[in-house]
Amino acid sequence: MEGGEAAGEGVKAKAEGIKASANEKFLKKVPTDQLKSKGINEVFSAPFWDEGGFACLNCGTCTFLCPTCWCFDIQDEVMGKEGDRMRNWDSCMFPLFTLHVLGTTRGTRSLSV
Repeated sequence: MEGGEAAGEGVKAKAEGIKASANEKFLKKVPTDQLKSKGINEVFSAPFWDEGGFACLNCGTCTFLCPTCWCFDIQDEVMGKEGDRMRNWDSCMFPLFTLHVLGTTRGTRSLSV
């Protein structure tokens, strides 16, 4: 095996134990078995978003766990005649995301259309 060795049985068992322990900590589940048969607009306005959105603080922390979030911003940090161009993670949950002259495209933290 190139670049390392295969995990031994002890490591695999420990990983399975950690996985099982993590799964036990999920107290709520969102029913997803019927999602495939639903249209995108029907899912977008589903009532379970209201429950989750009610507790939203608009902090954007959920962005760092979201598997569909890939947005980024490019910023230049300039000091005198030198500088760095930096790629920063960005999110539609952040207040300055896609900020335009008249404001952000997102508007409010509300998820309803």
